[in-house]
Amino acid sequence: MRNTLEKVFAVLDVVASGDGPVTLKDIAKRTGLHPSTVSRVLADLAEIGYVRKDSYREFSLDLGLVPLGQKALSHFPLARLAVPLIAESAARLGCHGALVGLHRDRLVYLYRSTLQKGAGTLAEDYQFPLHRSNCGTVLLAARQEDEARRLLAASLKAESGRSPAGGLGALVKRLAAARKEGYATVTDGGDWNVAFPLAYRGRTFAISLHGTGGAPGGIEKRVLECSLLARRIEAAAGTANQQGA
Repeated sequence: MRNTLEKVFAVLDVVASGDGPVTLKDIAKRTGLHPSTVSRVLADLAEIGYVRKDSYREFSLDLGLVPLGQKALSHFPLARLAVPLIAESAARLGCHGALVGLHRDRLVYLYRSTLQKGAGTLAEDYQFPLHRSNCGTVLLAARQEDEARRLLAASLKAESGRSPAGGLGALVKRLAAARKEGYATVTDGGDWNVAFPLAYRGRTFAISLHGTGGAPGGIEKRVLECSLLARRIEAAAGTANQQGA
């Protein structure tokens, strides 16, 4: 890794990925860093309250990171604009909704109603596999084809043993269809999911509406509903930008 900051965030990523305490040995293995380097990074993070030492060599995230995460959301006005509109549409249609971004190779859920607890916008989700996300398909469709293929291949490799039928080739075809249509759909038995891209300040986010028990009126009706929702959000964001100018 190139510098100390990269090492710090690599360690934090591994600690955050666990559902419980993570051992120093596991952090070193997954980051590729020497155990002594990991030990020094963890000691510094523990001193400022970003990780805590649960036992001799087990570590978890600590309270110091909570206000940082909460403050980060305040820097995304899109969430304040979009979440009420997504929630209203989902409630009216009797389904669920999500607002998603892509940071490097990771999906970032700014809102996901199926996991939401409380009134905030931060969904309790971490490292959901990119190749299994309909929003991920829409986000990757906005990237260069080579980069999208690379990210899909990396996601499949990280979750070996759970490859979809057709593997990488089938996923690449889904990307091509999403680029052509401008959206992505998934139907699996009675489950359905529609995702559309959302342009905001030069970046692409994705919104989705999804539910179970079939889509009353057919998937085409849900495609129209999600398309209209995306346009409403973009219009609201455009108005907000003009007022802030």
